[in-house]
Amino acid sequence: MRRSKNITWLIVAGAVSAASMTAANQPNSNRSSTTSQEDRCRAASARLSETRGRDEEAGEIAMSKPCVALRNASAFDVRGGMDEMTRTLRDEGVDIESFLRPRLAECPRAVDAQMREPVPENRPRPVRSELRERCEENARVAAYSDGVNELYRLRQERFANENAAFEGELRRIDRETNEAQKAYQQQVEQDRADHEARMADWRRRVALCESGQTEYCQQK
Repeated sequence: MRRSKNITWLIVAGAVSAASMTAANQPNSNRSSTTSQEDRCRAASARLSETRGRDEEAGEIAMSKPCVALRNASAFDVRGGMDEMTRTLRDEGVDIESFLRPRLAECPRAVDAQMREPVPENRPRPVRSELRERCEENARVAAYSDGVNELYRLRQERFANENAAFEGELRRIDRETNEAQKAYQQQVEQDRADHEARMADWRRRVALCESGQTEYCQQK
């Protein structure tokens, strides 16, 4: 497993390292130092998540041997989850490469700028290849995060569209139901009016028959 991949998984997961379980089972004499180191690694990972991989100092801490050792000791590996999510992104139409390409394109300029920065006396001079590798790894992390955000945005948009379509269908059904009810009521009223007209004519003919006008008596 490459060292750079470990920090990718740690940043992407955005979770507490499983190394805490290892520390909890250690003797008290070692637990405090291990927990302190774990907290430092966890804080660095959290900072990388917050800055989407742009904090170089946090990156150096998270990539340090103690942090890598803690992750390795706890067998912290979310590659399967990342691979599955990446497949989901592709299946749902998210082009993660479109997020990655512009970020990778920034790395040469960013590395050049870092190499020109003055180096404090108590720190070693950075190695260009390591800076480039770290920048590209951070770019992949940020692109992955962008892809996941885009997936959530697309899902929310799809849900909103489906919900709007559903509500539109409900309105259509309600409109058609109201129209059918209105037509039925109109027909009922028309039938009643026709019936009342026929009854009125019948009563008129009965009255004429009873008055002696026999020509109305035999009408049906």
